Amino acid sequence: MARGWTSSGLLGVDVTVAHTFCSSCILQLAKTPDPRCPSCREVPRFDIGVLRTNTALVDLMESLVEQAKAKKDTVDATTGAGAFPAGAGQGPCSSCEKPAAASIYCADCEQDFCASCSASEHKNPKRRDHVLGPLSAKAALAAIASRCAEHADPLKLFCCAPCKQPICLVCERGLKHAGHKISPIGEVAREARHALGASIEQARLLVGQLDAETKRVAGILDQETERAREAERQIVADEERTIAAARERSRVLKAELDVATRRLRQPAESVYQAIQTSLSQAAGVSVESQRALKQGDLGVVRAVAGVETGLASARDSAAASLANKVSFSGAAATSG
Repeated sequence: MARGWTSSGLLGVDVTVAHTFCSSCILQLAKTPDPRCPSCREVPRFDIGVLRTNTALVDLMESLVEQAKAKKDTVDATTGAGAFPAGAGQGPCSSCEKPAAASIYCADCEQDFCASCSASEHKNPKRRDHVLGPLSAKAALAAIASRCAEHADPLKLFCCAPCKQPICLVCERGLKHAGHKISPIGEVAREARHALGASIEQARLLVGQLDAETKRVAGILDQETERAREAERQIVADEERTIAAARERSRVLKAELDVATRRLRQPAESVYQAIQTSLSQAAGVSVESQRALKQGDLGVVRAVAGVETGLASARDSAAASLANKVSFSGAAATSG
């Protein structure tokens, strides 16, 4: 029994033993110059163009189809979702590997899935026609997937080129696969298993090489990271030492500048003080003279001697101050 089968196309071919095929294959067989039964290769005893329908087998096939539809209706034909909610699992999911999560079996993938993984895996257009169902119907689903979708016969052959798909004995005799390279599916499976085994070994070796190289490169990265950190620590230490040395040098220079400034300012400050004293004396003489002029004759006469004495003292002080010339020569003030 297979997907796409219809009871209206089921006819009987009576050869040495009775074999039953669909009408389209029988009509193709009738067009060949030497028609033979696709299963046993015997020449039919009757005209294959007037064979009757195998009603017993039709009834059996219809019953099986209805049973399969009842099971398949519980699952969405596209995504595998539907009546198998997450949590109703009976074993680990083949995809996400969650324990006790699988609730759906795919006969084409030959794997158990949880509802979410089944929906994800079967969104691919190439997998939308996969036979899906509950895990409890795993054996029946596997039997469905192992039969030809067109003829309901077991898939015992493999069309290696150009179709690259499993076919049944009836398919082999049809025009669709005429001239194609066909081999027993067991032989193809053995070669495929050998190829897969070799691929697994090569992948294992490659994984080992990549794992070793990953560890080696990771070690280099760790070394480079540590080297960068050490360089950063050295830079920070040098920066701190440079800053500390600069601060100490600044403190010393400021102290030296303070001493030098006081030493260099001392001559000018002495002359400045002397000039201020002479200026004060001269101003005092001027003020005393103006005050005396406002007095009478007796007062003027009495003030003259004191004013002249003060003026002479101011003149002598000013002469000494003016004689001590002070000049600025860039970094130092000099007097002489």
